[in-house]
Amino acid sequence: MKRNKERMVYGLWSMVSGIDGRCDRLVAGGAARCSLLAPRTMPVGRLTFSLRSSAFMLLLAFAPSAIAERPAPPVTVPAGGPPFVSQLVSLGADGRVVLDTASGQRTLQPADFVSWGTRSEAEKGAQVMLADGSLLVVDVIDIDGEFLRVESDLWDETRLPLELVRSVLFYPPAAAAERDRLFRQFATATEASDQLLLDNGDTLTGTILSLDQRQIRLQTKNAELELGRERILGMVFDPSLLSTPRPSARWLLIGLADGSRVHAVTAEVSADEGRLELAGGVPLVPYDGDGLLTAIRLVRPMGYGVTYLSDLNPLGYKHIPYLELAWDYRRDHSVIGSQLRCHGELFTKGLGMHSTSRLAYRVPADARRFAAELGIDDAAGRSGSVGFRVFTDDGSGTWHTVFTSPVIRGGDAPHPLQLDLEGIRRISLVVDFADHGDILDHADWLNARFER
Repeated sequence: MKRNKERMVYGLWSMVSGIDGRCDRLVAGGAARCSLLAPRTMPVGRLTFSLRSSAFMLLLAFAPSAIAERPAPPVTVPAGGPPFVSQLVSLGADGRVVLDTASGQRTLQPADFVSWGTRSEAEKGAQVMLADGSLLVVDVIDIDGEFLRVESDLWDETRLPLELVRSVLFYPPAAAAERDRLFRQFATATEASDQLLLDNGDTLTGTILSLDQRQIRLQTKNAELELGRERILGMVFDPSLLSTPRPSARWLLIGLADGSRVHAVTAEVSADEGRLELAGGVPLVPYDGDGLLTAIRLVRPMGYGVTYLSDLNPLGYKHIPYLELAWDYRRDHSVIGSQLRCHGELFTKGLGMHSTSRLAYRVPADARRFAAELGIDDAAGRSGSVGFRVFTDDGSGTWHTVFTSPVIRGGDAPHPLQLDLEGIRRISLVVDFADHGDILDHADWLNARFER
């Protein structure tokens, strides 16, 4: 479909830009030949304008969608090497990837690369959040006993055990900040009951009795209620009944084109077959392997050759308020608690800090490099300006400045950073204010990591 649209756009553009020349050639061959294309009452000049106008309107209709569907070339970030453009050929059960590169096919073991591709934003479609952190964009069918039945354009019908389902957002808000707020609300819910969030902002608590395509039945303290599904913005299942699977030491974070974020304990994907397995033994089986392969936008090995600072406890944190407002740091979120976004890209891992602040970590014994991408979070818009600094201690107790960034402002592309850690025992990350005090200094240490 995408290729057909692109061909149509190309053809329409050719019609718009070249119709005068074709009509001139027809006219040069005789008025009778040109009249084969035009009604007898329409002059040739009017025909030219009419066809061009129609073609131009069709071009406007089709071109934006065709252009929007064309993603940026996927980039592989290897451990310790320069990034390179590549296409995913297959994903093996042991986490290895086979890539098509400009110099031919290349196979990488999961310890050999940090990531392939980038995450897509989940903007529409019902979104199911699981206890292990997975986010599935699906059509919710119903509750069948102890299972939530779902399906999607990619998957066969899948039965998710309710004990693994944290929440469902049926109608995601268009604004990213509002979606993030709802997911924070769902993820931090502690009340020992099911909750329904209504489209008018009200919240009902009780026990969900049933869910089908038309309605939800909820038993509250005082009555049994039946509510049309169109009124339900989202639902949160009783967090005290959640069974959080024991995290695997090694797994793959896989991002899909629809915005799904799958925490896969095993994955096998090629043009011929495909299967992902979630923690808890839940299989996701696609209709066909090629459809899943084409839909994969991100592969990030977890627990192999990289340790993310957001998964570690720091030695210490200190924030010095510019006036009075104090800011804490955030793990895998911006300093205001939203998902990490920078320069239009969505990031899964990183640290959110505010100027002026310092965050220190002990360097793992097997760490060879520290790497990150530095930027102002998109939540700040074009505002915010900071300087990033890195200090290290070789065990002597003395801190040395090893990196100072240029001033980084809102809207700037992320600034890559890579430092050798040979002989280093501690590392300190510092964010300083720059141009206009600390206004909207939402600094992101994106993908901040120790590489082995």
